[in-house]
Amino acid sequence: MSRFLHPDAQAILTRLKKEGITALYHFTNVENLPRVCQMGALYSKQILEERGLLPSLVTGGNPLSHSLDRYQSNWDKVSLSFTPYTPMAYNRKRAQHLCFFLINPEVATQLDVVFTDSNATRNDHRRGHGLLGLNNVQFNVIHAIPFSVDDWHRFVQAEVLIPNFIPLTYVTEIGFVSSASMNYTKYLCDSLPCPPLSVMPQIFTDSPKASSRAIGFSYVHELMIGDTKESKNMVYSTHTKENKFSRKISDKIVIVATVRVITGMQAKISLFDTVTNKERVVMDEELPRSNEYKHKCTISLSGLPAGIFLVKYYLGGACWASSSFEVVP
Repeated sequence: MSRFLHPDAQAILTRLKKEGITALYHFTNVENLPRVCQMGALYSKQILEERGLLPSLVTGGNPLSHSLDRYQSNWDKVSLSFTPYTPMAYNRKRAQHLCFFLINPEVATQLDVVFTDSNATRNDHRRGHGLLGLNNVQFNVIHAIPFSVDDWHRFVQAEVLIPNFIPLTYVTEIGFVSSASMNYTKYLCDSLPCPPLSVMPQIFTDSPKASSRAIGFSYVHELMIGDTKESKNMVYSTHTKENKFSRKISDKIVIVATVRVITGMQAKISLFDTVTNKERVVMDEELPRSNEYKHKCTISLSGLPAGIFLVKYYLGGACWASSSFEVVP
């Protein structure tokens, strides 16, 4: 990214502040976060492709949108939105396990940043640089309740296109729908340096006016592991605690997931032995109705060797939570 500012830099910041834009948004699959944190930046698909990394990442587009991005000269840019409540985010939240990057608006003051009035792949979208380009954005639509104004679907998809890459120093925090989702990311990233992580359910709703509990997709709220002796042994899904279970004290452990299911969803729990590097499914069933479930699975300790095990909880094929425990003699 160019270190030079656009001549309109201060005017751009003033306009964004006037319009109540305190952050710009970029979503991605949580499985991509280790690579992002390792590289220290959000990179354009062009750079990822040149480095041979694109096939290993879960992208938000499809072959058609990728083709249109190349045609519209978006391939070398990182796309940001003015709001998390966009049609694309609506669809992706229901298909993938996502997180949102909240990015300092100052990134929009860089030279060669492009502003669009709608989706940057549309043939009839308007784009431009500097304050003139920013003036194409219809901020009354950006802040509107979905479908409450004419052409909401079109103009809420206005974009900020950042050339090449965005250093993670511009990322103020990464937002997650639940503590289970955030803790799963902590497991994935391990000791990698990451921006601050926060549970921010509101931005995962479908409207800026919606309750933070009005989440329109299936997800895991919490994952806990405990024994059958005392409920106080149940611990939150975190990989910083030492969850140790002795066969002399307990004969079983209980895995409990608090899950919100919007439609019928396949749920699966797997157990990974870190010594043998073998994974097996210990529960696989359908949650048929929209509801909030407290999903329980009991595992006998007598069949487990001493060592560390990783529990993973899947919804619809996507891993949503994980926690580890150790079996001791």
